[in-house]
Amino acid sequence: MGGNDKTVVRMAGAGIGYGGFLQIAVWLGDHLNEQVDGLRYWIDYHLTAKAFRNGPELLKHNEADLVLLNTRGLGAMIMRGSGLFSDPFPQLRALATFPHHDWLLFASTSR
Repeated sequence: MGGNDKTVVRMAGAGIGYGGFLQIAVWLGDHLNEQVDGLRYWIDYHLTAKAFRNGPELLKHNEADLVLLNTRGLGAMIMRGSGLFSDPFPQLRALATFPHHDWLLFASTSR
């Protein structure tokens, strides 16, 4: 995403009851800032179960660039359009996973 000759990255979350979400999101933003001049980076944060589907929906509609998902099962539901999600989003791809007692991944579109 871009605006005013700046690169804008919006980080959204889904199921982010994981206590390290904010630390991971800030760490990622710090590292992206080192790589991209003039980066604008912001984090959509919500309490668990308050806006659970917003992150994947923002990503799907190109309103977010990254989404942090807590559980690989959620990613599978999004890709297949099953469970909590009625429409498939097969372009979803994992960019990274983090060691954790639960599954956690970053995802983005292929655009």
